[in-house]
Amino acid sequence: MSKPRIAIISDLWGFNNDPYVNTYIEKLYNHFDVDLIDAQLLGDINPNQNESELHQQFIESGIALASERLVQSNIHFDAIIGFSIGGTIGWNAIHSGAKVDALFALSSTRLRNETIAIKKVLKLYFGELEEHGPDANWFNRMKITPIIVPNFGHQLYREPSFIKTFCEDLIEQYSENESCCS
Repeated sequence: MSKPRIAIISDLWGFNNDPYVNTYIEKLYNHFDVDLIDAQLLGDINPNQNESELHQQFIESGIALASERLVQSNIHFDAIIGFSIGGTIGWNAIHSGAKVDALFALSSTRLRNETIAIKKVLKLYFGELEEHGPDANWFNRMKITPIIVPNFGHQLYREPSFIKTFCEDLIEQYSENESCCS
């Protein structure tokens, strides 16, 4: 039996020089076929910019282009794990018909602007100290119960203790059910 295929989509910084992603790979590779997707490359983002400029380029064209490319790839993913902007890309790709069964969005604050819920397995993780995430009204409208992680802010997905717990939970979910959360 083949392992479930997951895609990990980076935050707006991409994966260049980000050692935290290696921790996810180390913990998940025995249980999943893992594809790393750099959001900057997928969205044709110029990496030589400051955070504000990167963010603006994703909003203007990068999210839409990256989402469209995921759909066009015609690859089936059992799950997408999206870090920040990567979760928003995953959400939009699912809306546009990407072959994805589940979305795990970590600190994906831009989801607060989405108005149509997705009909897939969905788990949204936010740090308790997140300043820009969706509010309670948005979660109620979308009929989503977020997973709020105490004592963390926006970059909780880079924190070793969160990574360990998240990966263990994901492995357990997929080992209990041959396909997660069905």
